[in-house]
Amino acid sequence: RSTLFPYTTLFRSGGIGTTLVVCLAREGRYLVGNVGDSRCYYVNDSTAWPVTEDHSRAQEMVRLGAMTADAAQHSPFRNELTSCLGEPHGIVVDVFPRGNLWGVIDEDCILLLCSDGLHGWVSDAEIHTTLLAERHLAAGCDALIDLALKKGSTDNVSIAAMEVGRLEIGRAHV
Repeated sequence: RSTLFPYTTLFRSGGIGTTLVVCLAREGRYLVGNVGDSRCYYVNDSTAWPVTEDHSRAQEMVRLGAMTADAAQHSPFRNELTSCLGEPHGIVVDVFPRGNLWGVIDEDCILLLCSDGLHGWVSDAEIHTTLLAERHLAAGCDALIDLALKKGSTDNVSIAAMEVGRLEIGRAHV
């Protein structure tokens, strides 16, 4: 109890909390759950896009039309979480795709799970280009971590990825 109390006090003052993103892929379908600002990206041969929406003050402002998505990337509210693990009053877990439906995987793709140490510093286009520039998925993930760190990421950079099928990785024109 004496160990937990200081952390609880910190949390109430906005000091700590952690995020989570999980993906279940099965038989050509997927579901993603997230809490906080860790994300899942769907990467195909032509682009990468976030499947999830962040639980942050900045994303809330984007949803309300008070801020553009570009402005949210640089907002001081981008790291202010509206839901996270460890919150004493319960958490909000979003499931994607919305509407209690499974997402369909009908093409070769990569499902990339990552922390804001990556997506806060590396653009969606850079995620796509960097992953597909490497011959192997593990090398692409290592290259993304290196890129985030080179760009000055000050947060932890965590990545997990799963490839379904085989994208044209290591293409000369990338």
